[in-house]
Amino acid sequence: MIPMLLTFTALAADPLPDLAANSSRVSCEAPATAKIAKLMPGAEQFYSGAFRVDGARVEGVERRYTWANSTWKAQGGLKHGDDCVDVWKVAGQKTAPHKCEDCAFGLVLQGDIDTTATTCERRLTADGNHFKTAYDVKVAADGTFEIFFTSGKPLAKGKQIDGAYAWMSDQGCVWF
Repeated sequence: MIPMLLTFTALAADPLPDLAANSSRVSCEAPATAKIAKLMPGAEQFYSGAFRVDGARVEGVERRYTWANSTWKAQGGLKHGDDCVDVWKVAGQKTAPHKCEDCAFGLVLQGDIDTTATTCERRLTADGNHFKTAYDVKVAADGTFEIFFTSGKPLAKGKQIDGAYAWMSDQGCVWF
């Protein structure tokens, strides 16, 4: 087991790219059905992140975007605005791949919520203020890459930008 110390240094001090910054929204406006007389409250939700590798050390950021639909906005679903983002600072180690045989490397990361950058209400992050996770990273010759959970399930696709690995998951809808 690799000991993990959550420390942030100059490695992640430079601004990290955010692939979500220019993403377009998917429609999370649920149509009414015979059983539901009005539209359902919900939100578009997805993850993005970026990290830098220095030898075996990895530092970066992970974000969860929550973009409210019109019904949730009308119901006052997000008290601090219509949309929000949770931000975690991540640090850890570059490792051998965990289960992915054709992956270039693995990651073992610990994340802590960045309360200065997070705009979502505490109730949305109460169960995720801190986390530990592991990923496998498959890198293509053109610099694009895929991130997988150690179960083999895909998490995201990304590309290398200015020495950082920037990624974004698929966008999807959550309903309340």
